[in-house]
Amino acid sequence: MRKNKFLNAKNLSFYFWGVNDSSNSSNITLLNNQTVNVSGTTNSSLFYYNFSNNGNYTWSCSASNVLNQTYNSSNKSIVYDITKPDIIRIFPPNGYSVTGKQTVAFKFNVSEQTNCSVTINNDNNYVEAYSNKTNIFTKELGVGNYQWYLNCSDLAGNPINTSNYSLEIKPIPISSGSSGGGSGSSNYSPKAIVAPKKTIKEINSSSLS
Repeated sequence: MRKNKFLNAKNLSFYFWGVNDSSNSSNITLLNNQTVNVSGTTNSSLFYYNFSNNGNYTWSCSASNVLNQTYNSSNKSIVYDITKPDIIRIFPPNGYSVTGKQTVAFKFNVSEQTNCSVTINNDNNYVEAYSNKTNIFTKELGVGNYQWYLNCSDLAGNPINTSNYSLEIKPIPISSGSSGGGSGSSNYSPKAIVAPKKTIKEINSSSLS
């Protein structure tokens, strides 16, 4: 079993295999002082342990043969966790709306390290979330109505889901300004063009030419 194994199962099984020759036998002891006899090279044994409280557990085994030769394994760590994580400070909130196609940032915080899925209109997007920061997933969305929610589980497999949140991307309004070239009425009324009057000097000059 690897170090830092997370689990939420109350009953845990430990397997051991004999590694000595057929002429010797070994006594193997687990963390709760259970002892069994394992002999030969193919024999194996099984331990059971019941966890009662959340927490970190360290375990190892010690083996000794009839010659009083002893082997102690290295310590392994187990995290027993049956508590669901919390999801807090979610953005955007339910009923959120913006105008125009854009990239939307989905933000959330969690109480512990989790694996999450940001589901937007049945499209699953996976995020590895951490408790020491605001987790952000961004997605470009076009005009329309969307439903989204979070589905997370911690390292021990304890699940947590949020309710559905609605999100609306509204179209950009079309400008209502007037357009040229139309046949509509206008306040403009053209003025009559009046030719300038010629002076007496100008008339005499033109008659001489």
